[in-house]
Amino acid sequence: MEIRWLRFLPVVIFLASHFLLKSQSKVDTSIIYLIHADTQVWEIKERSTIQIYTGNVLLYQDSVFMYADSAYIRDSIFLSAYGHVLIQHTDSVQVFADTLIYQGRTRNAELFGDIVLVNGGQKLYTNYLEYNLDTRIANYSKGATLTDDETTLTSKQGYYEVDLDLAHFKDSVEVVGKDFFMRMDSMAYHTEDKIAYFLGPTLLQQEDKRIYCESGYYDVQNEMAEFSDHAQYQEGDRRANADIIRYERGEYKVTLDGAAHIYEEGREATGDHIEYLEDKKWFTIEGNGYYADSTRTVRGESIFYDVERDSFALPDRSTVISGAQQLTADRMRYSKEQGSGIASGQVIWVDTSSQYVIRSDSLNYGDHPSHVIAVGIQQRPWLIAIVDGDSLFIRADSLRFTQVSETDTSKIMRAFHQVRMYKSDMQALCDSLVYREKDSIFVLYQNPRLWADTSQFTADTIELRMHNDQLEQINLKQNAFIVNTVDQLYFNQIKGRSIIAHLVENELNRMDIIGNAETIYYVLDDSKAYIGVNKAICSRIRVFFGSNEVERIRMYQDPSGQMMPMDLFDHEGNKLDGFRWLEDQRPKNQTEL
Repeated sequence: MEIRWLRFLPVVIFLASHFLLKSQSKVDTSIIYLIHADTQVWEIKERSTIQIYTGNVLLYQDSVFMYADSAYIRDSIFLSAYGHVLIQHTDSVQVFADTLIYQGRTRNAELFGDIVLVNGGQKLYTNYLEYNLDTRIANYSKGATLTDDETTLTSKQGYYEVDLDLAHFKDSVEVVGKDFFMRMDSMAYHTEDKIAYFLGPTLLQQEDKRIYCESGYYDVQNEMAEFSDHAQYQEGDRRANADIIRYERGEYKVTLDGAAHIYEEGREATGDHIEYLEDKKWFTIEGNGYYADSTRTVRGESIFYDVERDSFALPDRSTVISGAQQLTADRMRYSKEQGSGIASGQVIWVDTSSQYVIRSDSLNYGDHPSHVIAVGIQQRPWLIAIVDGDSLFIRADSLRFTQVSETDTSKIMRAFHQVRMYKSDMQALCDSLVYREKDSIFVLYQNPRLWADTSQFTADTIELRMHNDQLEQINLKQNAFIVNTVDQLYFNQIKGRSIIAHLVENELNRMDIIGNAETIYYVLDDSKAYIGVNKAICSRIRVFFGSNEVERIRMYQDPSGQMMPMDLFDHEGNKLDGFRWLEDQRPKNQTEL
């Protein structure tokens, strides 16, 4: 049909210019004129003029040319045309059909048979079409297909606004592109810009992606789309939903706005706004961000997560939970490739299984083995631990927790430089400290000082052994010295190469002084009045306590000593060598750490 008409195009173009000029002087543009026919018959019937044309019929009305094998015209305005029908409407619009019924005054055409409406690069196929040449709107109700270079659209009903390059599709709409398929209830399609507008429930399929919505658009040419109203996205086992979902294929980017939610096996993300880069597998979550996978849960205002490298950056105050550990900070980042991360700004690290809390300005953490290093920039870090139902506070220049090995998950805690410790019934100072979680042992190094109730302990090294969260043993190693006083006037003193103090229910029970043992012990009567001083020297001494007071002393191996009245004893001159009373250094509460 189209090929046959091509031989008339030069004639049409020439006649178009002629009749367009002539039509300017015509008043009645509804009349249909004959340009050519092989045969002509004119008849008068019931006051109507009948024109019958056959063979290569070419007609003209106003700015429209019509071609057919045969034509029947009544009163110059009612046309019936048959066989190889063509309407040439402007240079770009052509309508091909088997049969045409046309009303010259309303300029409304009904077309039947194999119909093709051509508008530039678009073609509309149907078997029944109503086309108004004034409004240039084509309506169909028995199914149609619209095609361009790469896209095919079909529906049962619709209309095509030729001037606006806008097609409206209703009922069982399907769109097939070079690599996508869409099914919907109704849709508008801009044929020039190649943009599909969704006007109801819509399903888009592209490769292994499926997207559902009830409103939005798809830019076929630029491969960009926006889906809204119950928007849902699926790719493999990944699911997503949001108020609005945007897809930019050229950028490999999926954007979710408003109540955004992405989930797949072992992974979930929610937020006010989520961007996912498919090629890089990178999540950006903004506003009430939440991310969880098999190893961690992350909450923060903004979350940047690289799935491929298992790394994340958190520029705002956020919380990361991994197993029994919880980390909160103003800023955080982590890289699995490097096996480490850093948190800064009001850092709080919590180990719920061991009941530890670290507060610091900055904290480094990592894997293989698991470790945490807290350092101070403006303020020194804190450790808070629950021991025997009471809070133990430790402060130092740096605090370090390290897992013993890949197979041994117990931890070793190290505190370095100017270490200060406070518990309601025990306080300590030293330069460095080590705590082994597996055997519950604290070791204090470099000028350690320990206070418990009315007693002060010093040595080169002090070891504290815990059992069931209670202090069970104090080991003073090298240059051991203990001072005890109830009034800070007179001081019981114990000195030796090493001292082992045993405690029961957090109270001194007995004490072993080993090597060069020396004691000064102030004896009290039943009314707690001083009655004398016992000074003794021995290789080894055992002291027994009751209510944190000396009850008796047992000496071993060549003991020597004497009991002297209080008024005859030089209290100051007889203080043991190395005596230091350091009460002014003792922390009174956690704020003094």
